Amino acid sequence: MPASSFSNLINTPGFHISCRWSLGLGIPFVELIAGWLLVAGSLRRLVAISLGFLLLTVTYGHALLEPLFNVNSHIFPRLILLMPTLALRTEADPWPLDAVRSRRRASKIP
Repeated sequence: MPASSFSNLINTPGFHISCRWSLGLGIPFVELIAGWLLVAGSLRRLVAISLGFLLLTVTYGHALLEPLFNVNSHIFPRLILLMPTLALRTEADPWPLDAVRSRRRASKIP
C-alpha cells in the first residue's frame, strides 16, 4: 500500500471513530479470553503481558474521555490482581496447563 493511500485512509472522515469503536468493542472479548487463559494457566506470561498492555490502553482511553477519572475504581484493582501474576515464577507452580503439558512431554522422552 503506497504511503499516499495510507494517509488518505487515515484522513478519511470517521476513520478515527471507527478505530475507537473497534477497540471499544474488541477489548472486552480480548480481556475475557485472556482472563480465562490466565485462570487456566495456559501461556501465563504472555497472557499477563497482554493484559498489562490492555490495561494501559484502557487507562489511556479513559484518560482521553475524562482527564481526571477515578483510577481507584477500575484500573487499580486490576493492576493489583495482575502484578503477582507477572512477579511470581511460573516454574514453581505445579498446576497450570503449561506445567502439566511439559511434564507429559518430559515423561514421553526416553
